Amino acid sequence: MSNKTEITEPPIELKELKPLLDAVDKRKPDPQAVARLRAHLAAMPDLCLALGDTNFRLENRLIERLFPHKAAQIAARQRAAAVRDGLGYQGATQLEQLLIDHAVLCWLRLQDVERGYSSAMERSMSLGEADFWDRHLAAARRRYLRACETLARVRRLLHPTLQVNIAAQGGQQVNVSGDLRLPPSQTSAAPAPSPHGGDRCSVPPEGGQGWGVGQGSSSFLSPPGKGVG
Repeated sequence: MSNKTEITEPPIELKELKPLLDAVDKRKPDPQAVARLRAHLAAMPDLCLALGDTNFRLENRLIERLFPHKAAQIAARQRAAAVRDGLGYQGATQLEQLLIDHAVLCWLRLQDVERGYSSAMERSMSLGEADFWDRHLAAARRRYLRACETLARVRRLLHPTLQVNIAAQGGQQVNVSGDLRLPPSQTSAAPAPSPHGGDRCSVPPEGGQGWGVGQGSSSFLSPPGKGVG
């Protein structure tokens, strides 16, 4: 028989949260308090995110450093949420969501370094300091671009594109492409249905000839006007 006590708790009020956290954050925490906290974390994923997700906490810290005013911080968090939505966060697999979180964090960190670089350029600097900022900015850009490229590669593996070449009359060929969704058992999590509907299908020409199949690639996030080589 297990010695663990399973406790089911209703959602906790914010005013009750601090005393519970204080009871757990002791050298010898109360076992009942630990069990209650675990039950609350299981019932409230957002609470678990706020307390235990490093990416979430680092993102908030960056936003607070970039924007000292509360109104600007709220706007920045809304902007970060919009970037996630633009990358398809809600319909993505668990692996893709982790990579999207990392890409957004790298994007915010790049903005932080860009701000420091711009401030440094407004005053006189030694050659050593100028070299430091150049290397610091280049490293932040590389990290951001690698995060975007990794997301694109994973998506290409999880959702390969099927391209079909159909021979038409007159010797011309018609290319038809669409997403080829893998079964859930072959991915880290079941991918969400495409917002454009099911996979597109094509009818072979008469005689069944002229078929050619190949895999294409998906696009990925990169700074405006720039691509990844």
